[in-house]
Amino acid sequence: MKKIRVLFYRPKRDGHVVDNLIGGWTGALNTIGLTWKFKGNLLKARRIVEVFMCSHMELETPNKNGNFELQEVDDAFDPTGEWVQVGKCWTSTMGPLGGKNRTGSGVCVRPASVILSHPKRWFYAEFEIPDGAYGMLTRVMQESVDNNKGYDIGLLLSFIGVRWFAAPDKYICSEFTDEHLLYALDSAVLWKEHDPKLVIKEEQFKQIINTLKITMSPLLSAITLHFAGVKFYEVSTGEEILI
Repeated sequence: MKKIRVLFYRPKRDGHVVDNLIGGWTGALNTIGLTWKFKGNLLKARRIVEVFMCSHMELETPNKNGNFELQEVDDAFDPTGEWVQVGKCWTSTMGPLGGKNRTGSGVCVRPASVILSHPKRWFYAEFEIPDGAYGMLTRVMQESVDNNKGYDIGLLLSFIGVRWFAAPDKYICSEFTDEHLLYALDSAVLWKEHDPKLVIKEEQFKQIINTLKITMSPLLSAITLHFAGVKFYEVSTGEEILI
């Protein structure tokens, strides 16, 4: 069995305008939606939005030892020899809009040591899947990296009310992460059917498969996982996030 993590980034007022816009706008939309769901209980809706506020997602695979602990890295990752995360983070990122590549970087894979350099800004959900499903997942994600077509500006604009016109061969961060999380969980369920002795959270996986949509924002993705009974933890301390 292998573990994977879905990472969520908390936006800060630090000059990253797009992160702040995504967080603020999707926060407002989800507050309205949850208030309706909770029959007018605005305080409960705001509490959930505040706890899970995020503007970016990545899917993290473990380090060479199969875990997410801090490890002393080799020169391939960090020539300083510092104790850092050496797993891999997979996502689709906007990249430098001011450069020649105005559609952004698109699908990429980067050392977790780079992505988690500010661990207090990140929280995560963890899933355990069969080795075979994990192997399939990493191959599919690497194919997406190798065939990167750029960033999906169309889907990003849909979050702020612009008509939805996403590109079929591009991703935003939550679209990439949710699609490949669903692929991993669906593969795990299929693996379980062929090997009944495998222990997975099958009912929870099926609920996620039925409720999580790849066009959801990072915040709505986190809230959807929460309602499916998924637990969340702080990257910096490992402590469970409680509502």
